[in-house]
Amino acid sequence: SAQPALPAEITPTVGTLLTSAARSALRTGLPSLRGLLSSDHLHMFVPVPPKLAISDLVRKMKGSSSCKVQREFPAIRRRYWDCQFWGVRA
Repeated sequence: SAQPALPAEITPTVGTLLTSAARSALRTGLPSLRGLLSSDHLHMFVPVPPKLAISDLVRKMKGSSSCKVQREFPAIRRRYWDCQFWGVRA
């Protein structure tokens, strides 16, 4: 059986980091973000202003959360040593 992309014990932390990254990238005090984070994918509902490209928001969220997850969970860094945390293995 396939190993989950995110171990269950870090899933809540990743959700918190992504929410924080979205708020930081948008530079607003968003009242609340809704979403669902599972072991192999994520759905987030984020109000994005027209002046910000969605791809830029996602890039900022992935970049900052990847660094923080790998710093906080060394096992993740060892597991994904040959690619970025949010990257796809070929």
